[in-house]
Amino acid sequence: MNGFKGILLAGVLIGAPALAQDFPHFDLKQFDADGDGKVSLEEITQKRKAEAEALDADKDGKLSYDELVAGGLRDVRPRIEARVKARIAAQDTDGDGLLSAAELAVPPKGVRMFNRLDADSDGVLTGDEIKAARDRKHQDRPHHGDRPGDRRAKPGDAAAQ
Repeated sequence: MNGFKGILLAGVLIGAPALAQDFPHFDLKQFDADGDGKVSLEEITQKRKAEAEALDADKDGKLSYDELVAGGLRDVRPRIEARVKARIAAQDTDGDGLLSAAELAVPPKGVRMFNRLDADSDGVLTGDEIKAARDRKHQDRPHHGDRPGDRRAKPGDAAAQ
């Protein structure tokens, strides 16, 4: 089996469960080469092959550690750039487009979170305050079986006995 066939087979076998797992976030259009609104195994295979070929910088039919890292960095770079731009916009108090050590020292969200966790407002966080915040967070979330529309019987319900 040549390099690309092995990579391709691995990509299809590994990628198929990921497609199912991430189905709500799956962009059908990125694989739908013929635009018919459906995705065939052949279209997935061709897309994966093109992705592997694009990563293979030295065109040797194999993907090295460096080629895979470079591809991964290309994928995350736009998200990182957007986060950095947003951070500078939020924290650049003097408007110079740069973040000083002082501007970085106290991020706005960090102050709000710290103040929310500091239950007695003494300026320090204790293990008890952090545990209490964690407990409150878990109380606010619906528990399994407590979600609206969940028809499963709960302990103590007549149907559960």
